[in-house]
Amino acid sequence: MLAILLLKLAITAWLVAVAFWDLRTARIPNQLTFPAMAATGGFRLCLGLWGLGLLLLRVANGGSPACYGCMAANMQGIENLLFTLVAWAIIFGGWKLNIMGGGDAKLLMALFALFPTYSFVLTFCLTVLAALLPLLALQYRGKRPLDALWEMVLRLRTSFFPTREELEKTGKPYAWVFCLPGVIYLWLLW
Repeated sequence: MLAILLLKLAITAWLVAVAFWDLRTARIPNQLTFPAMAATGGFRLCLGLWGLGLLLLRVANGGSPACYGCMAANMQGIENLLFTLVAWAIIFGGWKLNIMGGGDAKLLMALFALFPTYSFVLTFCLTVLAALLPLLALQYRGKRPLDALWEMVLRLRTSFFPTREELEKTGKPYAWVFCLPGVIYLWLLW
């Protein structure tokens, strides 16, 4: 119990540090994201490959139903690995399309490897939506709805995704928006 509490405190401290660093400098250094991404991704890879190896061994031995509980745990490791790989592919695509910066992408990769569940995806989407809607309303405050719509149409006509230069020039430090669902999920649902 104490080990779990200390792990939760360490993860929370890491997320607070990432959010604070991003707000202060508008950059997330590799020293804060890459080790977490590598550790969580490596952990999921090991569990997934272990489960796959045991599954193949079981098939090779004729599928003996010796331990159904072990089999369920092995399948969960494989599912978590597949979930992590799909999430990482989507996040990598978002980075390549200049939707997010590299630090944000590594942060998200670490979070989705740490919490490879659909309940985290739901928590993440609802929290990000709740945090960003007021900011979006503030951004378009004072503009007529048709003017805002026209801005979106012009954006779609020129280029749907921003360029790397646009991202660096107009990007905002929003890592806190990604860290918040991590903290909420960690303490309430994990």
